[in-house]
Amino acid sequence: MPATNKKGGNNEPMDFPKLKELERENRKNLIINAAETVFTKLPFDKVTMRLIAKEAGITATAIYRYFTDKQCLYAEAYIRSNNRLLAKILKTMNAHQEFCLEEITAIIMDHFIREEQNLKMRTHFMIDDTLNGDVLNSINESFRVFLIEIVNYFSRFNPNTDVRMLARMYVAALNGLLITLRKYPGKNREEVIKHMKTAGTVLAGMFKAQIMRTE
Repeated sequence: MPATNKKGGNNEPMDFPKLKELERENRKNLIINAAETVFTKLPFDKVTMRLIAKEAGITATAIYRYFTDKQCLYAEAYIRSNNRLLAKILKTMNAHQEFCLEEITAIIMDHFIREEQNLKMRTHFMIDDTLNGDVLNSINESFRVFLIEIVNYFSRFNPNTDVRMLARMYVAALNGLLITLRKYPGKNREEVIKHMKTAGTVLAGMFKAQIMRTE
């Protein structure tokens, strides 16, 4: 006889497949949260599934039920962080009618300053030649979605120009700025962040001027 939900006097059958799926998603999120914590503390090559399992409070064997290897888990954590960033950017884009590239740039920089593990992941994926096909495809798709939103935003304010190259250059320049300046010699953490934000404002102004050109 199927179990029922008697809350409020209703004898509705419980949807066990949905409950099972919810439990699976909760466990998966637990593992990704733990992975993000560990990846923040250690470089990729020093992280093991055993360390992530310890952080999550589960066995290493349990992780392999959800993720085939460390690369796959690393990519999942990276994509989830990217999705958080994209949500913040879209909220700002939709809230302003004017071209607020300086604010968008500040949001991106704040995200990578607060979630430095995401910047480390991004750098790792840029230079790692050993990524398997599925992992590489999922990362590329995440980047493609992000880039499309930047292209669409630029096009909103210059619809008569093909802005795809400018969008790629903007993202590449931001990546370079974040990677190059994060360990600026002779400056403490607070000074580095201030320097990075100043450079970001300059960068945004340069691209904004290019996008807003009417010629």
